[in-house]
Amino acid sequence: YRGALVPGRIKLQPDFVAFKASGSDGVLRVEKNTVTSAQWSRAVRGYMLKLLTATNVYKFCGFQELDHTKLAEYVLKCFGVHLEEVELCVRGMNWGEVEFQGPLLRFMADKRPSLEITLNDVSNVTTGKNEVMLQFHQNDSAPVSLMEMRLHVPSVADGEEDTLQAIKDKILAKADIMEATGDAIASFGEVHCLTPRGRYTIKAYPTFLEMHGKTFDYKIPYKTVLQLILLPHNDQRNMFFVLGLDPPIRQGQTMYPFIILSFL
Repeated sequence: YRGALVPGRIKLQPDFVAFKASGSDGVLRVEKNTVTSAQWSRAVRGYMLKLLTATNVYKFCGFQELDHTKLAEYVLKCFGVHLEEVELCVRGMNWGEVEFQGPLLRFMADKRPSLEITLNDVSNVTTGKNEVMLQFHQNDSAPVSLMEMRLHVPSVADGEEDTLQAIKDKILAKADIMEATGDAIASFGEVHCLTPRGRYTIKAYPTFLEMHGKTFDYKIPYKTVLQLILLPHNDQRNMFFVLGLDPPIRQGQTMYPFIILSFL
């Protein structure tokens, strides 16, 4: 879940796959009519069964090589798809061709996947010069979470398709990004922000705060706001409004655990 493997028990039922995490009362169900493909590959320990739907990817690790035949028969009977054996590239390459398969972004090296990103784990995507920057949802139950990844995209010649924008659009189509629905509860134009520095148009929605700047945009879920502090300036004219965040927002390599806004 959200990029982390969770120990538990799996049950292969005639109409669905059920998984119950250790220490949890909830049960994850993958219904037979939602699965579009199934894959079998090596994992860090043993082998992995991967079930893909139109919007999600479910990975179950800990199988043995001898389980392949039984799982292949089950997948074909239950989901009506063949269990595809996928050989991974393990040469340590950090470049390759980008390929999209349903809710997955893949890097292909030597015609084999070397890296996969589950796109519904992506919380935001922006572009810079020759870069696509991905931000990920934090998994509160994991001791360590990957929060940001940058992909370098080579420049293209004039007249060719803008690869940078094409990759961004395909990621946006599948990413789990907070979207503004309806009118904002409140809106503030050209607010002076000391940290991160700049002027931002701020809109408050029911579940998150949106900051739109000249170069960077931020969407801040209210559940990440831990503190709200109002501080008077020494000149007795300005007021600082401070938001304490966990996790902090990021701008490149810099993290901002506090947002400081200045008001007259």
